[in-house]
Amino acid sequence: MRSYTCVRKGCYHEIIADTTPESPKWNDGHVCTFKPTAELFLERSCREKMGFLREVDVDAIASDEQLRLQPCLVRCNRCRFTAPAQDVKWLIECVEKNGDWCRDVSVPANDPIWQKLGLR
Repeated sequence: MRSYTCVRKGCYHEIIADTTPESPKWNDGHVCTFKPTAELFLERSCREKMGFLREVDVDAIASDEQLRLQPCLVRCNRCRFTAPAQDVKWLIECVEKNGDWCRDVSVPANDPIWQKLGLR
């Protein structure tokens, strides 16, 4: 099961389904076009936030079966590393446990998502 969200601006309809749901027509006349929620988070992060990911974005990507291995760049005070989205939260906890801190998490510059969106 995946979570799907309508891509129409201002629409917040969300559906959980096995496959991409049909586009229903609502009473107010609009028709939803659904896209997997995690993909939407990833694309919006790249377009609107220059690829920087919030904790909620990483959680959504990590919980999605098809995107859980999405590489993320984690920058800390003393180091930086890439890790699959599913492991980012745990690795940040390990880093913080050893006295360091996480500066930010982002989509690596060489990720294919940049070309797909025409941003590279």
